[in-house]
Amino acid sequence: AIGKALAANTCLKSLSLESNQICDSGLLEVAKGMAINSTLRKLKLWGNNFPQDPPRPRGGAQGEEEELGEKPPLEGEGAQGAASLYALSTLLRGKFAHLDVEVDIQAYTVDGLTQIARVVI
Repeated sequence: AIGKALAANTCLKSLSLESNQICDSGLLEVAKGMAINSTLRKLKLWGNNFPQDPPRPRGGAQGEEEELGEKPPLEGEGAQGAASLYALSTLLRGKFAHLDVEVDIQAYTVDGLTQIARVVI
């Protein structure tokens, strides 16, 4: 529901979804909605149930990019979590940076694992 609301939003400028126990599927829907949204300028997401990104199998073409929200090349337990982290990190490094959207999280990768850190805004 929140993803569709964000996609249809034309006037909301700031949204706090902090500590709402939003899990993998909810985070993915937020990311999909924000991929369409062009009016929100501040989004707070810290304190939700961010998934741990399991290691992805190697072997894909280097530089190969996936569509936002598309499941990364991983199957089984953790696949949904990897998809939501991938979608969020794609937005954080792309559209949000370009449109100067303030977000209280930042994605980073260490040893092939994507993690989320809190950013004070």
